[in-house]
Amino acid sequence: MKYLALLSFLVFGYISSFAQCNYTLVLADSYGDSWNGGQMIMVQNGDTIAFLNGPDFNPSTGANDTTVIVPVTPGLPVDLIWNIAGNWPSEMSVTLFDENGT
Repeated sequence: MKYLALLSFLVFGYISSFAQCNYTLVLADSYGDSWNGGQMIMVQNGDTIAFLNGPDFNPSTGANDTTVIVPVTPGLPVDLIWNIAGNWPSEMSVTLFDENGT
């Protein structure tokens, strides 16, 4: 019986370790000239899961934002950390949406 319980625990733990959902981040620059060297990192459970370098300005479209999708493990906290301020940090912004779009 205890072997069955151990096996169930191992199988559930193995399967749940692959359960992920996607967070969507919209990285924007209010002036429209990119993040000028600014960067954020996204950390979950002590591991860096994404480097966010901000939007690249596209003069042909005037776009000043970009969307990034990052897979995360549900139930674990996520931290966004500004690790490089760039030349104009007051222009940089991030909007985060969870798997439900909220």
